[in-house]
Amino acid sequence: MDRIVLKQQAKNLLNKNFIFFLLMSLPSLVFSFIEMIADNRNNLRFDYVSTYFDMNLNSFSFISMISALIASLLSVSFLSANIDILRNESKLEKPLQKSLNIFDRSDYFIGLLVISILQGIFVLLWMFLFFVPGVIKSLSYSQAFYIYRDHIKKGEKIGFLQAITESRQLMNGHKWEYFVLLLSFIGWILLSFVTFGLAAFWVFPYISITLANYYVNLTK
Repeated sequence: MDRIVLKQQAKNLLNKNFIFFLLMSLPSLVFSFIEMIADNRNNLRFDYVSTYFDMNLNSFSFISMISALIASLLSVSFLSANIDILRNESKLEKPLQKSLNIFDRSDYFIGLLVISILQGIFVLLWMFLFFVPGVIKSLSYSQAFYIYRDHIKKGEKIGFLQAITESRQLMNGHKWEYFVLLLSFIGWILLSFVTFGLAAFWVFPYISITLANYYVNLTK
């Protein structure tokens, strides 16, 4: 697939409907910012140790962890919504409702949690061998939840392991292509850091729409 074309299509869609996609990405962005703030507070160092500060640092650590989890779930939900939009299965309306689409059905939410856990275990086991095989497998399994969701939407039964297997088959011959696509966003991610997160209001939807566009084209 042509990486440049995928990204340009995403830019065109985003720029024409920026407010819509901004609102749809807002829940995930909010929790990402909460995680970042809590994580920064957790990394603070004091010249002396006290129970009071230890308790506060632990609480910030907990907030950071929970916020990261919620932000991750909402990011997947946002990407799923973008897939529906790119397939013309969903209209550009009710952005906040669409941002929570993985909670529409318990199948989606449970599937995302279980598949994510299984992916993490498998990638970790491969990384015991070496770092590179772990990265390769993470790319192979990257589309598992979206495949799972597609089957559920069609009323088809699919197991969690089957979704991971189908992702591995789907990504056969496309792993390097997908890896390069992910690397191409590094400059945009750095821009978000340099602007203290301000650019993320455009960059995050842009990346998500591009990755959704990749999946849509991959499954045609």
